[in-house]
Amino acid sequence: MSQPWSLTYLLMYQVMHLGLFNRDSLVESVARRQGSAVNFRVGGTSGDFSTLVLDQAEAVIIPPDEIGNNVAYNITIGPSWFEGFRNFPGVEWVYQVPLVYLNKTNSIEGLKIAVSAIGAENLFALEIGNEPDLYPAKWSPGDYASQWLAFDKTIRGEVSLPKGSIIQAGTIAGVGVGDWTLPNLFSTDIDSTNMVKTVSTHYYQWFGVNPPEIERDLMNHTALVSTMANTTLAAQFMSQNYPSIPFVMGEVGTYPGAINNYKVEQSFAATLWNANFILYAMSQNVSRISMQQGLGFGYSAWTPGLDPDNGNQGPGVWGPYYAFPFAADFIDGATDLQVVPVLQQEKLVAYAGYESERLSKLVIINLEVWNKTTSSPRPSREVKFQVPPTVTKAKAEKLTAPGADVGEDITWAGMRWTYQSKGLPEQVIHDTEIISAVHKSLTVNIQSSQAVMLSMLLDHEGIDPSQLLMCN
Repeated sequence: MSQPWSLTYLLMYQVMHLGLFNRDSLVESVARRQGSAVNFRVGGTSGDFSTLVLDQAEAVIIPPDEIGNNVAYNITIGPSWFEGFRNFPGVEWVYQVPLVYLNKTNSIEGLKIAVSAIGAENLFALEIGNEPDLYPAKWSPGDYASQWLAFDKTIRGEVSLPKGSIIQAGTIAGVGVGDWTLPNLFSTDIDSTNMVKTVSTHYYQWFGVNPPEIERDLMNHTALVSTMANTTLAAQFMSQNYPSIPFVMGEVGTYPGAINNYKVEQSFAATLWNANFILYAMSQNVSRISMQQGLGFGYSAWTPGLDPDNGNQGPGVWGPYYAFPFAADFIDGATDLQVVPVLQQEKLVAYAGYESERLSKLVIINLEVWNKTTSSPRPSREVKFQVPPTVTKAKAEKLTAPGADVGEDITWAGMRWTYQSKGLPEQVIHDTEIISAVHKSLTVNIQSSQAVMLSMLLDHEGIDPSQLLMCN
C-alpha cells in the first residue's frame, strides 16, 4: 500500500519550482513513515486538455478566459515546466499523456521530455488520457480502448521506457455509471498487449450544487461506505478476475466543484474524513491512493506557494495533510499489511492492521461532531479491544484538534507541520500514552472528533478479527 498525492498540471509547477519546502519535509515525513517512496501522479483534466509549445519560454500559459478556474482548459506547456521533476529525486511518478485531442505527435514529444526529466528508473506508470467517460465526444469503453491501444503502440515504438507493463489504464471518473464498468472495459482488447500495469478510477465523496457539510458528508461513515459502493465493486472485480493488476484510486477528493470551500475542506473534520477514507479503502483491496491537489482546491493537503484562486492564501499546510503521516504510521513499513474493519458504525469506526498475520495496529475513529464553539464539555467514550494474551502493552497516539470545525492546532502524535517550520514536524504537545492490557483487553478513552492509534509493543499471536472489538 502506498500514498499519497495526485497533482494537477497547474499545481505541479508550484510544487516543483516554488515549493521546495515540501520536498525534504512534508513528502519525506510520509515516505519515511510508510517505508516506501511517495508516489506522485501528475495529471487531471487541465493536463489532458494541454498542448506542448516547444518555443514557449513560460512554463505554463493559461488562456485569459480560463484564469481563475481551478480546472483550466486549453493551457499550453513550455519545456521549462518539465524541469520541476528533477527537484524531487526518489519519488515514484505516474505521468499522464494527453489523449483528448488525439494529437499523438504533440503528446509523444511531451512524453519524451518528461521521461528525460523524471528518469526511467523513477517512472512508475503512464496514464493515457484522463476521465474518458467525460470526454466531449461521448466515448464508450470500446472507443477509449481503441484510442488507448493506438497511443500505446505509438508510445512503445517511439519512446524508450522500462521493460514490462507500464500503463495505468482506466482513469474513469464515474466507475459503475452507465457502460463505464471495469467488466465492460476489460471485455475490450485493452489488455491484449499485456501493458496494463494498474487500473485506476477516480473518487469524490460529494457531488451536488452545494459544497459538502461536516456532519452529513465528512463525519459520516455510512455516507462513505454508500458513496464508495461502485468503487468497492470495481476493486473486487479486479482482485477476483485480474489479481496481478493492482486496483488504484488515482484521484480522490471530497468535492470536485469545491473552489474556495476552505472552511469545511481544510477543517479537522476533513482530516478525519481522509484518515477514515484511506483505511477503509485499504480494507477494500485498494493498493494505492492518490489524493488530489490543485490550486483553488479546498481539499488540498498543502499549498506550496501563493494560491491566486484563494486570495493568494499560502504557502501553508492544511488540515487534510495530517491524515497522511497518520496513515503512513499505520502502514509502518509493512509489505504484507492486511487491513480489517472491525467496527463500522455511522459515528464510530475501528480498523485492525495485521502484518504477516500478526496484529500490529488498531485504530479507532470517533466521528461524533464536537466543534470548538460548542459550549458543553467535550464528550468521550470508552472502547475495549480484546487482544491476544501475549499483548501486554500498546502505545496510544492521538490525531486531535480543538474541534471538528477548526483548521488550526491540529496534531498527530503531538506533532504539527507548518510552513513556518519549513514543513518539518514539531513536537508541540506530549499526549502519547502507554496502555497496559487488563484481562486480555486494551481500553481506550476517545473524545468526540478524534482518532487514536494503538501500536502493539510486544510479539503477539493471531486473533480472529470478529472477536477483536468490544464497545462499551
